Amino acid sequence: MNFVAVNKTDMKKKLDYRVYLGGREASDFNVFGNTNYNYTVNFNHTGIPANDGRVTYIDPIPASQNNNNLIPTANCFMVTPGAAFCFDPFSFHQGGNSITNDKLVEWCSSSGIKSVKLLWQTKENGDVGDPVMGIANSDDDHTNIVDIKRTDGSSITLVPANGVGQCLIYCRAAANTSGGSGVIAAYDGENGTGNILWSWHVWVTDYHPDASGTETVLTPETKRKLKLVPASSSDGTTATIIMDRNLGAYEAAVNAIPKDMLTMSRNNGQPSSFMGYYQDYS
Repeated sequence: MNFVAVNKTDMKKKLDYRVYLGGREASDFNVFGNTNYNYTVNFNHTGIPANDGRVTYIDPIPASQNNNNLIPTANCFMVTPGAAFCFDPFSFHQGGNSITNDKLVEWCSSSGIKSVKLLWQTKENGDVGDPVMGIANSDDDHTNIVDIKRTDGSSITLVPANGVGQCLIYCRAAANTSGGSGVIAAYDGENGTGNILWSWHVWVTDYHPDASGTETVLTPETKRKLKLVPASSSDGTTATIIMDRNLGAYEAAVNAIPKDMLTMSRNNGQPSSFMGYYQDYS
């Protein structure tokens, strides 16, 4: 259960309380069948309980504030918890070159991008823990997580973006989480309304293998990658590298439980991704 307390003088500042079902101790999550549970929850503190993992202090700043970390555009961004970055939605990187996203330009021909919003996100362990992208200011205001600005300083709602170099999308992931996934989307209406023109998967993870080199690396686990030699390379001199885990997975496919190895799913190759499905029938 979640309870949110709002600062009376600054409505964007909040304290988010999580109350887990279980025993009297914070670490006891045991719940017994055929048992009625009645909880009386009291909140009593004078300062911000920074050391209590059940409480999240929300003091949001716009994702665009102090965010000059311009990176190449991709359908999936691999970022660490707390990372901030920005990108041009109309250009993507391929083979070291910037290429115009002609399909997005086409879809923006009648309108253009007027707003961005967080489409969905996971918590740290699927449905437990903190949201990996953060807690939005409100249902209609996600600017502390994802924001969009025109490069010429004009209003994005009055002058929608429809081409390369016209705007930047800014994103900031929540700090101090163990990772997960989220999807941000661009809309042809104001405040995240109208049609979704494009979306981008944000993979929050401490996994960051070196993209250079063609040799297997096993340690540390956060940099683990595997050498892949095609059958056509008889002497093994031609090789590439692959990650040790699926895109968006919580863990590598090494001693991990199946649900933590799940990857993202896409419908007919569309950019919008969603979580894979896992069912344990044991």
